[in-house]
Amino acid sequence: MRICVSALQVQTKAGKTFAGVGRQMYQILGQMATRDFGHTYEIFIRATTEIPAEWESCAWIRWHRIDGSSLLKRVWWEHFKLGFVAKKLKCDLLHGLFIQLPIWCSLPMISTIHDAFPRTMAETFPKRQQKILDTLTQHAARKSSLIFTGSQYSKQEICRVYGAKPENFEVLDYGPGNSFRVLSEAELGAIDLGKHNLPSGRRIVTVSTLEPRKNMVGLIQAFELLREDPEFGDVSLVVIGARGWLDSSIVETVGPDPTAKGIYFLGYVEDIELNAILQTADLSATVSFQEGFGLPILEAMMVGTPVVCSNATSMPEVGGDCVAYCEPTNTESIAKSFASVLNDQEKVPIMVRCGRERAKRFTWENTFDQMMNAIERVGKR
Repeated sequence: MRICVSALQVQTKAGKTFAGVGRQMYQILGQMATRDFGHTYEIFIRATTEIPAEWESCAWIRWHRIDGSSLLKRVWWEHFKLGFVAKKLKCDLLHGLFIQLPIWCSLPMISTIHDAFPRTMAETFPKRQQKILDTLTQHAARKSSLIFTGSQYSKQEICRVYGAKPENFEVLDYGPGNSFRVLSEAELGAIDLGKHNLPSGRRIVTVSTLEPRKNMVGLIQAFELLREDPEFGDVSLVVIGARGWLDSSIVETVGPDPTAKGIYFLGYVEDIELNAILQTADLSATVSFQEGFGLPILEAMMVGTPVVCSNATSMPEVGGDCVAYCEPTNTESIAKSFASVLNDQEKVPIMVRCGRERAKRFTWENTFDQMMNAIERVGKR
């Protein structure tokens, strides 16, 4: 098949804005460029995006560099021109790596819809962003011949609120957002974490963009409740992630001096440093109200850190029987889950072994195999 790929949203450099969705698109594009399934690709990418040398030399890809220097130019290509160009190039189908699809295209279209949050959690987005994402998601749900998503929960919600057809879905086991692995003692010793001023004692680490859906206020309140018990006076909370939107409530909750409460905001952290911080933590916490998949849960399991996460939405699909669960709307439940893991040193090694074994099934190679099998089915219709 000849496949047109809309990759105008892709970036290849790590940074503050290179979060879960961006990393997923990057990994899929990397699979296309390094694994030959016998298809050819016409990939449209922004002219300013740096392409790794091994991608650019790929024999089965023709790269089309598009001027995306302004939002207007990118929208013109994504939503209007691309459908016509794909037809002119004699492509068999058009694959959008995210929800941006052309308004019109005579070819079968494929999209990735990670969640239904623009509608089910509209209040957690800035108004303009919510309207844009909701409109794009609605269009992708209705026009896609095939929709990729990361959990059964997301599939059910997208069908329920956007009217997508269940038979059009392929639920993928995503791989990790970061290339994490268990670092040796020598490797850990060579990484300079001094600049982050990490506290001594036991550490709970959470990795998340700071925005309302992530339930950071509930996490902080639960941590403060945990610290009321003198037994946990040495425990600190390390928050890793860039500031998002509508995060003023977090600032109000922690007050002017969070470190006095044992709370440390590190902001964006380089991948290798994040690997080390997470691996040396006593506990990883993901207590979001909703997740379309839950990459931080998978990444913590990969490096052998026990996990406490919400018992809601997609998160049990990732954690299985290998994590401790809590009720995200109940700070006491979160605090009790923290205490149960920190106190039970017999339970922790079991969680670690279970988590590492479970994490092996979540690889981008497996994801892409699933994806291509589904695409080939669509191409044969």
